[in-house]
Amino acid sequence: MRLLLVVLVALAPVGCRTRGKLQLPKSPEEAYREVAGAIKKGNLVRVFELVDRDSQYAVMSIFEAQGRIAELVRSGYPAERQARELERVQLARQSPDVNVFFVGYVKQTGALAALTGLPEGARAEGSGERVTMRAGNRAVPFCKQGDGWVYCGWREQLEEQKLRAIRDLTSVREAVETFRGK
Repeated sequence: MRLLLVVLVALAPVGCRTRGKLQLPKSPEEAYREVAGAIKKGNLVRVFELVDRDSQYAVMSIFEAQGRIAELVRSGYPAERQARELERVQLARQSPDVNVFFVGYVKQTGALAALTGLPEGARAEGSGERVTMRAGNRAVPFCKQGDGWVYCGWREQLEEQKLRAIRDLTSVREAVETFRGK
């Protein structure tokens, strides 16, 4: 019976997935409406699904790097330094998966501020692989990804955060080696 329940849960559709594949909006206008709607409903997991792949990978990398930092600090730092060092990766330590981490990350960093309260009636500017949806004085970039459209306005910021997390991980590794006397 438990096996049947596990199989049914695994086969159940999640969000806007069809046949195991995420269904992305087919136009920048639809993507804009979906992002605005997900934010309005507080569905930040759906927002994460509607973010470009590079941004998603950056978030995953930050989550993994911070999780590894926590492991290294706990196993290789002197006890008196652990609490302070673990504070900066607390969100990753408390998050069971990348979706929970993303929700906490956008709340912690205020990343949603630029997207909160998006007005209706946005118009598309530009064409090709990147289109800006403009509503009043707000410009919201969307990029073509596969056969759909995704929000791509966090790409540069998240890439910088990813590089910072990787550098931090390298520093922690070096500190652990120093503490171990190697």
